[in-house]
Amino acid sequence: MDCSETLDRLQAEAIENHHSQSQSPLFSTIPAEIRNEIFKLAVTEYEDPSRPWPRNSYYWRPGFRGHRKVDVALLQTCKRVWLETRPLPFQTLVEAPVAFFLAQFERRPPGLWHPNDKRRHLFRTRPWSFRQWLSVKTMRIFLQGLTTTNISNFLNHHYTQPSTIIFTTRYTDWFLWEKKNPLYLDKHQMASITLPSSVTKVVMEFEMIESRERELKQLLEDVFNHALAYGWKNRSETRMYIRNLEDPWRYVEEWKWDGPTKFGDGQTFAHHPPGDTMTYVVKAVTWEPQDLKAVPQRVEGAKRITAG
Repeated sequence: MDCSETLDRLQAEAIENHHSQSQSPLFSTIPAEIRNEIFKLAVTEYEDPSRPWPRNSYYWRPGFRGHRKVDVALLQTCKRVWLETRPLPFQTLVEAPVAFFLAQFERRPPGLWHPNDKRRHLFRTRPWSFRQWLSVKTMRIFLQGLTTTNISNFLNHHYTQPSTIIFTTRYTDWFLWEKKNPLYLDKHQMASITLPSSVTKVVMEFEMIESRERELKQLLEDVFNHALAYGWKNRSETRMYIRNLEDPWRYVEEWKWDGPTKFGDGQTFAHHPPGDTMTYVVKAVTWEPQDLKAVPQRVEGAKRITAG
């Protein structure tokens, strides 16, 4: 009997035999809709402040400043609470991105998966049931290298069926960032990658230090001017293109954050500012299915789009 079958059996038993807890205002006074929101908040994953990660690590960033944790004590309170809260962890998987790091050892948090790990199940999700995997609708993948091998090895399983994938290229994931190498997005690798059939939306987050923001804008402008060459496809042959081909900059999301100037061994770099802090800028571009026949004819490279 697998985990899902065991949980279903326990639920059937709990439905037949549990205390109503009607003496508690939580059940006798508070509406079920509000109680559900309270319970959902209680089982939502969060950063554990008691287990922080080093600020100068390659993976420290907003939302990932420490180990992430889900408190399950609420589910152990009583059968009535368990019956109402059991579906909530699955709902949080549906509603919130689940993060994975396709990166070398020092570029990922302790214990998380990397491309050289050939185990069938990922370390952090080894206890997951098939149902939990199917509940994951948005995957955030921190990507050290856009290659067919590392992406296909990770996604080529029947239990990975997200509808949205967020690829995040951190500043330190760019090729030869230490030497201020020119920025480059490999359209040939993009064309060779086939995503799961379930994927109908791709978001690429491009991160750069603020002093090189102009270079990032120029890269994206070139991508937008040749947008049809930078597409994604899934196994159902659904092809995804940059949102709003006629004015892509309109839908580019942007945010900034302050992070470290040195990483790991504390090495300094000439193109980094002095001190311990510098500003990072992230620009997020969305790909989605489009009917190209409905888009006014676009001649590659003929129309210049000014970075906004």
